[in-house]
Amino acid sequence: MNGNYYTSTSSISGLITTMSPETLDPTSARPQAPSDCPIYSRQDDALIEMFSFWIEGVLQCCVAIGGLFGNLISGVILSK
Repeated sequence: MNGNYYTSTSSISGLITTMSPETLDPTSARPQAPSDCPIYSRQDDALIEMFSFWIEGVLQCCVAIGGLFGNLISGVILSK
């Protein structure tokens, strides 16, 4: 292996990427690729808002209530 390059493997997609020290240096003067920011439509915003309500509101509260109930049961069992 050449001393100028570091190799890292990504287990998520199985891709092997080679990074040079210039790649790791944020002050290097290489051209930057334009960002691929998605453009959301009104339907996408509504879908995100709906999922946000159900996951952050309803599901998270149900898990919290289940956790409190489990802690109460544990407290009763451990106090005996």
